[in-house]
This record gives sequence, C-alpha cells and structure tokens, in this order.
Amino acid sequence: MVPAGRITDAVIGELGDRLSEGDIIIDGGNSKWTHDQKLADELAAKGIRFIDCGVSGGVWGLENGRSREAERQGHQVRQQAG
Repeated sequence: MVPAGRITDAVIGELGDRLSEGDIIIDGGNSKWTHDQKLADELAAKGIRFIDCGVSGGVWGLENGRSREAERQGHQVRQQAG
C-alpha cells in the first residue's frame, strides 16, 4: 500500500511498465472514479487489468471491520475469486 496522490500514480505507472499482458493491478485507495478510469484505460492498452477496490468503513472500520468495494470491471473480480 502507498499513500494516495502522486506516489500512487508513480507506482502504478512503474508497475504498468514492468507487468505483463494479463496481469492485474488492484487499487485499494479512494481516489475519484474518473481518475481510476483513466488509469484503467492506460493499463488496458498494455493488456494489464485494473481493479478499483476502495476501502469503506471510515474510522469505525477499526472496530467493526472494513469493507472493500470493487467497482467497474466486476467480471475480473469474479474471475479472480472463482
């Protein structure tokens, strides 16, 4: 995990240069979906799949459990889970 912002973009960019077609990047942050869609499109051009899976639960997540919210490209989430 890396903090949100430029460092995340830099890490995803570096991964995009190192990974192979068919690999998957899972982003666990809560960036705006339009930004994540741009990343997904850039990675798709390289054959790399991108799953946006933000964290939900806020400060209460520590005591009550956090949840992940996988959005877009849901077929990829099911493919990896099955």
